[in-house]
Parts: sequence; C-alpha cells; structure tokens
Amino acid sequence: MPRKISKVLLYSGGMDSYLIDKILKPDHKLFFDIGTKQNEQEKKRLPKDVIIKKIDLAEYVQDDNLLTIPLRNLIFLSIAVNYADTIILGTTADDLHYDKKEKFIKATQKLFNSVLTKELVSKKIKIEIPYQDKSKIEILNEYLKLGGDIEKAYQECFSCHFPKDSQECLECIPCKKKIDTFKMFGYEI
Repeated sequence: MPRKISKVLLYSGGMDSYLIDKILKPDHKLFFDIGTKQNEQEKKRLPKDVIIKKIDLAEYVQDDNLLTIPLRNLIFLSIAVNYADTIILGTTADDLHYDKKEKFIKATQKLFNSVLTKELVSKKIKIEIPYQDKSKIEILNEYLKLGGDIEKAYQECFSCHFPKDSQECLECIPCKKKIDTFKMFGYEI
C-alpha cells in the first residue's frame, strides 16, 4: 500500500490541474495513465514529481469527441484514497461532467467514509473541489496575480483531445477553451 500523504491533486496536466497545482501546491499530484492516445501525449509532458498509475480504461470511452468514460472520476478517487486523506479534484464552473459536481463529490465522500476503516485511513476522507465556482479565466487570473508566468503556463499545460504529431490540434474543445482563456490576458497564440 502506498505511503499516506496529506493532500493529493488528481492531475491531468491540462490547464485546470496545472494552474490549480501552481496555486494550491498540494503534497503530490496523481496522474492516471488510462491507455488513450491523448493520455499518452499528456503523460509525456508531466513534471517529474507526478505519481503515475496505470489503469486501462480506453475500451470504456463512450464518446470519442469528448473522451467520455462513465464514472471515471469515481475510479480515480477510489484509487486516490490510498494516497491521501484529502483529494483535490480540479473542476471548474464550466465543467459539464456530472462526476465532478458537488452532489457527486458529497455522495462519494460519504460512501468512502462509511466503508473505509481506521486501519485503512488515518482520518475521514475529504474530497475538495475548491474551484468549482470559478471559470478558467478566474483561475488563470489568480495564478498570474500570484506571480505565475503566462508563457510557461501556456507551454506546459496540455489537454488536447486530438493531438497531431505530438502537438495540440488547436481545434478541439479543450484547445479552444485554452486559447480563448489565454487570449483574454493578451497572450498571442
């Protein structure tokens, strides 16, 4: 069983998790290698301090355009409880996935705390979604106010659904959201 740490961020390397990591500075970041080609590109760009867990979910993708995997975050959270008592999930106000919403988080937290024993966890499991009411623009703004480097942030975060030759396609939904957000701060794409 992995060593317990106090806080872990579920980390994809995309804009939200990248910025949340820089703002909150959790004890660790946990990335799930789920076996998709998009995931492979994300993995290549991860910082060295990220814990990588392989769990093949590629066969369960329901929508190729959105890379929807039903209850994906429930699976991730179920594994993350082995690493920390507090798990941070990088959800934002513009997130559409139900397994990132407050109702889901509260139910999952209640489930975990009702079935996990004191031998498995040192204290109650807490799942935090601190940016659930903030837009991507607000999160980037907070990062920049803390002295973050906009160029570095743009270059280091990656969440493209259809990478071309290991580069962002600049046309899928995550790419367009990233471009639109950074343009709001005068960043030249």
